[in-house]
Formats: sequence, structure tokens, C-alpha cells
Amino acid sequence: MTRLRFAAIGIDHRHVYGMAANMEAAGAEFAGWWTEGQPNTEPGFVKRFPSVPKAESPEALLDDPSIGLILLSGIPRDRAAWAVKAMQAGKDVMSDKPGCTTMAQLDTIKATVAATGRIWSVDFSERFEVPAVTRAAELVAEGAIGRVVQTLGLGPHRLNRDTRPGWFFDRAAYGGILTDIASHQIDQFLFFTGSTDAEVTMASVANYANPDDPGLQDFGEIGLRSAHTIRQEPMWQPKETPGLRVEEDDVENDPRSTALLASLFAGLVLIVGACGYVVGESGLALSGQLGISQGVVGALGTAVVTSLPELVTTIAAVRRGALQLAIGGIIGGNMFDALFVSASDVAYRDGSIYHAIGERSLFWMALVCLMTAVLLLGLLRREKQGPGGIGWESVILLALWLGAAVLQVALG
Repeated sequence: MTRLRFAAIGIDHRHVYGMAANMEAAGAEFAGWWTEGQPNTEPGFVKRFPSVPKAESPEALLDDPSIGLILLSGIPRDRAAWAVKAMQAGKDVMSDKPGCTTMAQLDTIKATVAATGRIWSVDFSERFEVPAVTRAAELVAEGAIGRVVQTLGLGPHRLNRDTRPGWFFDRAAYGGILTDIASHQIDQFLFFTGSTDAEVTMASVANYANPDDPGLQDFGEIGLRSAHTIRQEPMWQPKETPGLRVEEDDVENDPRSTALLASLFAGLVLIVGACGYVVGESGLALSGQLGISQGVVGALGTAVVTSLPELVTTIAAVRRGALQLAIGGIIGGNMFDALFVSASDVAYRDGSIYHAIGERSLFWMALVCLMTAVLLLGLLRREKQGPGGIGWESVILLALWLGAAVLQVALG
């Protein structure tokens, strides 16, 4: 197997010492390095790698076909651009953290990875180069401490003002304290919880002790939540019960053609629609003659009459064992009924129909919301049997509707 040769571009951060040393320890050959200017890390770098030559230009390293990997540890804001150049030159990349400082840079890196097929990686030294973290990872993998449900990471750093370069105090250069230092803790949270993504629940930064350096953030905190644990151990899962009924498709024995059945269905739809018009007109007449509010007639009269076809369809489906068809018809019918409000709003020419809705209608709308909530609870709770051989949810739904009906009739 050919020995991997690597080079370093940018040595502005001391992390490059460990990155390069670990690559050599793994058997790779350090072919050369280049950096812009003379960062204060250069003497220590040269002391550690005295035999590695400094290239005259970064292009000399990028154009060398024998070099397969580029290490990046320059100023954080510049790392993304160098990563793109290296991948476009056919090299894989290992960047010091942070690998980039803006979302735009990250998008560019992703696009370059997709276009070139090269590897872009970030060396989080506090995970890869700290023996205690390595041992902790082994214990987690072995299950020695159980399931990881929380991590707490602290990243105290000395200011070391006299040895810090100017970019350390430039927010745009280092990316901010959370992008820079806290990236270690974010990486460890994702790693130890087995997550690939997380939600930021809170984050804040500040400069408490260095007012003369407005670009410096000397404090930062961030909270993360991962859905990985919930996916592994959800709060509830559907289970088969002794009373589960498996529906089987009916064998089609009807000799009539599909076209004939479709025509019959369309004809029945037209008949039901015509009947609906008659029911509506009759409801208006009853409201006027009996002196009952239109809201009561609509909710208790026309609503019941127009729902009878749906009731018959539901009962027929249940008797044939097509429970999913029955429940789907009920829920789907309610969704379609909700669209009637929008259709009515279109037909109403005096503005928004919602503005014209009276208190009686609002009462019935609130009741519908309450009954829907009871229905949802029933679907979650799944009680096998209740009073009279039916579920408690059905009893509550009947009680709510009858109670509301009595109240509305009493009010007139």
C-alpha cells in the first residue's frame, strides 16, 4: 500500500502540532508546509518538525500529485477557502476546528465535496487527542455507564494576551466563541449521544472582562437537544393486542363494470347534493316559522340530516369489518367539512364570513375542538372496553353533544 503523504497550509494555531504529529505516528509522511507571514507559532513548529521543508508557495503543495492530504490550521476565517482550493486540486482535507466560520462557507464546502468527491474532515482535538475522552468513548461503547442522556462540557481558556495574535481579538476572524471553542463541546455531545443533528435550545455570548477588545467574546453558553434518544426509545409505540382485527381485501365479485359503478356513484352524489339544497332551504323556513335561531337549526337540524348518509356509510363499513374505512371516512369527512367554511367565505359577499360568525356558532366550534381532543385521546389511550360495551371516549362524546344540544335548545 502506498504511504500517504500530507502537507500543512497555515500553522497559525498550535493545534497543527498535534495534527501533524499524529499523522506521522499513523505512518504518513510529512511532505511540506506553507504559511502566510510569520505567525508566533512558527518557531515551535519548526522545532518539532525540523526536517520538513517549507514550500515557496501553497500552489507548490497543491500541485504536487504525490500529496494526498492537506492539513489546515490557519486563521479560522481562511480555512474554508483553502479547503475548497485543496479539494479542487484533488486533495482530501483535515481542518483544525472550526473548519469554517459562516453558514455560507459551510454551504460552499458541502458543494465542493459533492462536486469533487473529496473528504473534508475536522480534527476536534479534545475528542481525538485527549486520552480521557478516548477512554470515555470506550466505556460508552461498552455500555459501562448505560445510555447517555446528557453531557456537560466546560471549556475554560486562559487569555494569554501577550502571546495571542491580533486575529484572536477579531470576531470575524475566529468566528465567535461558540463557533470556535464550543465546537469541541458540540462535537462531544453529538458523539456521545450518537446523534447526527441537534436543536439549539439556547445560546448567548458576552464580553464581561475585556471592554477594550470589542471583538472578543470571553463568555459563551449553548444548550442542545437531540431527537436521537426519542427515536431510540419513543414515549409510545403501536402494539398488537389480542383484539386486533386484520383487514383483508374483499374479493371483487360484482359483475358490473367500473364505468357503470362510477356513473352510479356520480348520480348518487348529484342526488345527495340536490337533497342538501332542499335541506338547507327547509332549515331556513323552520327557523323563521318556529322562531328558533339559525345556529340551533343548523347545528341540530340540518347538520344531523346532512350527516345521515355519512352515518349510514360508516355503520355499513363497520358491519363489514372495514374499520379503517369507517374511521377514515369520519376523519376525512370532518376535514372536508372544515373546507366548507372557506367555500362559504368565498360565497359571502359582505367581507370575511369569520367576522360575521355569531356567538352560537363560536360555541359549536369550541365544542367541535373539545370533541376532537377527546377523540385524539381515545386513539392514544386505546381502551378496550367501557360502559355499555363501548369506550369511555364514546360516552364522553355523546354526553358533550347531548349537553350542548339541551343547552342551545333551552336558550332558544
